[in-house]
Amino acid sequence: RWFSGAETNQLATGLTEYLEVGAGSAIVTVTGNDRVHSGTYALKQTSLGQVVSSKDNLNAPTLFVRDAVYFQVGANPTVAFDTLVIATIETGGTQMVGGLYSHLATDGTLTLRLYDRNGIIAGDSTPIPKDTWLVLDLRVVEHAVYGALTARVNGTVVLSYTGRNTGSSTMSRANFSGGNNTTGSTTITVFHDDSLVADNGASGNPTPLPTIYPANGIVMMRRSVPTPLPSPSLNMWTPAPVATSKAYVWSDTSTTA
Repeated sequence: RWFSGAETNQLATGLTEYLEVGAGSAIVTVTGNDRVHSGTYALKQTSLGQVVSSKDNLNAPTLFVRDAVYFQVGANPTVAFDTLVIATIETGGTQMVGGLYSHLATDGTLTLRLYDRNGIIAGDSTPIPKDTWLVLDLRVVEHAVYGALTARVNGTVVLSYTGRNTGSSTMSRANFSGGNNTTGSTTITVFHDDSLVADNGASGNPTPLPTIYPANGIVMMRRSVPTPLPSPSLNMWTPAPVATSKAYVWSDTSTTA
């Protein structure tokens, strides 16, 4: 399980809580038009390519991704377009298994769409509000026969598809994006906060499909502790050396992060 509220206030390699950071993403506080869901900081994205990812190696057949998202939209676009907001990524590569996209119509209506590895799955959600915080959930099951994708907004299912071939491997991480300033003569600025990625104990058995969503929560603060020498084993129940605190398995960055 991985979580982030951007509370380390860092996007630098080795210090940030994210695995990968696309150029242009920024951490912001509540100033001007910038928005924060909880704590002090949030992640801001304004254009295509500004993608960040969770830590890797979850390697699960089912992933649950929760993300507090704020869509700040400019003028109505001249052409409708889709923009990726959340995606689950297949283990060992960059293949998207399931994705949650925003769709902005020419009349300014904002909806959500689900994509799998083969492209868009037909259908839009009911319109979602702009300029307010929404808690989005994306559940993806990777399976050649029982593959499934579900999207929720503030705890309510808005899109759900089952019985799809979503692949036959596992998923290792989630990507977060959403900004767009190049399509339809308008802009979408997206703020992410209180993000969570979990397998929630799901096994490889696709029947019944795992549907127990993680409990809701917020990230108020995140600070690290130094890694001791000698380094402990990554076993939180029987840490080695014996004198090593269990806390040390959670972080290997400096206390100044």
